[in-house]
Amino acid sequence: MTIFFLTSFWINPDQEMITLEKSDYTISYPKTWQIDQSDRLTEFYLFSKLEDQNDHFSENMNLITQNLIGMNINLDQYTEISINQIKKFFNDKILKVEKHKNKAGQEYYEVIYTGKQEGTSLTFMQYNFLKNGKAYVLTFTAETDKFDAYKDVVYKTFNSFRIK
Repeated sequence: MTIFFLTSFWINPDQEMITLEKSDYTISYPKTWQIDQSDRLTEFYLFSKLEDQNDHFSENMNLITQNLIGMNINLDQYTEISINQIKKFFNDKILKVEKHKNKAGQEYYEVIYTGKQEGTSLTFMQYNFLKNGKAYVLTFTAETDKFDAYKDVVYKTFNSFRIK
């Protein structure tokens, strides 16, 4: 029971959110998560706090963008290419693929998959967007046994994402 309350404290979906405004997108994320925008290949990383001294993996979110101008690729094709890459890397562990529309009417794919990295079993949730010739890929990564505990805050964060 104590573990549940400690975990709830760190990942409470009702926690205060901060909004990141960029020229082409906006996203709100939990105030308690640390943001890193220093990687030139990734728009940002968001890191959760470690739960305690025994926690060695910081659940995280990131956004990668890719210029697709002139490639004549639509969202369905982009997601299919992405899924094929995931299957090669993680030996075909796709759990869910669904197409949605957000509140702003922007279509996106939600892809959930699992794999191991450095011996750790991880679950990933990815949202793929495509607008104005640019792909936006939001990804959440968690230890598989903690994935469900983070889903509410991740959905809240991912669903706040808007392309301008």
